[in-house]
Amino acid sequence: MDINEAYLKLSMITYTGKGTIGGYTVIKETPMKQIDTAQLGITACQAQAAEYHARGFNCAQAVACTLAPAVGLDPQVAFTLTEGFGAGMGGMTETCGAISGAVAIMGFVMSDGMENPKTKGQTYKLSREIAKRFGEKNTTTVCGTLKGIGSDKGPLRGCPAASTMPSRSPAMC
Repeated sequence: MDINEAYLKLSMITYTGKGTIGGYTVIKETPMKQIDTAQLGITACQAQAAEYHARGFNCAQAVACTLAPAVGLDPQVAFTLTEGFGAGMGGMTETCGAISGAVAIMGFVMSDGMENPKTKGQTYKLSREIAKRFGEKNTTTVCGTLKGIGSDKGPLRGCPAASTMPSRSPAMC
């Protein structure tokens, strides 16, 4: 057996994984997408995401890059794929980038890939649940509302590093 045959056999191995991401338990048989739950402690994830954000990552990048290693995704790939999702989807201050980053990782975990594009329904359901729980915790999922843009009341919740970076425009998160 040559290296290519060995790789093909290895890539076909399925893994029944049970993982918890942000309080959601995912049980799935998936080819080589093992979830390392040891890397998903909430306090450690929050600290890592805040550190990434302080380095200039947008909210989607901060969340996706924090979760990526736990699901076997290269953080550099997560970073580049989520670049346009910051500041509420490309600076439009709509859906919070933190939700977008979490949903991107959820899609990576749940998808069976191009050969079997039938996993969308379950992924959509879990994506709605992420947004619902985020909204319940923060009263909204809208970036601009969270940041208090156009409101006399101020921000409901800022980006992790927004309060420590006064020169940073809200649209830059």
